Amino acid sequence: MHLGKLDTAIDSFQQAIQVRPSQPENWVNLGLALGQQGSLDTAEKVCAQGVALNPRSSEAWGNWAKVAWMQGRTATAEARMRQGLKEAGPSAQASFNLGAILYNERRFKE
Repeated sequence: MHLGKLDTAIDSFQQAIQVRPSQPENWVNLGLALGQQGSLDTAEKVCAQGVALNPRSSEAWGNWAKVAWMQGRTATAEARMRQGLKEAGPSAQASFNLGAILYNERRFKE
C-alpha cells in the first residue's frame, strides 16, 4: 500500500473506532495498517484489543499473529495462529497462515 493510502486507511480506521469502539474489525484492521506503517508496538496493542473484543474472530487472531511475524517473533505468531484456531474454530485462511509460518520456518512435516 502506498504511504499516502496507508495514512488514509489508518485515519479511516481510527475514525471508525471513534464511532464504533466495540467493533473488533476496526481494531484489527487498524493494527495491521499500523504494522505495515512500521508502528509495530502500537499495532501489537491495537490488535490485542481486537482479539479481546472478539476472541472468536479468526481475522483478529490472524492480524495479531501477522504483527508478531512482522516483528520477527515467529514463535509468538505461530502460537497466536494455533490459539486462534482453537478459539475461533476451523478457518481456511487461518490454516493457510499457520502453514505459511511453518513453511517459512522450513517445518515441512507439520
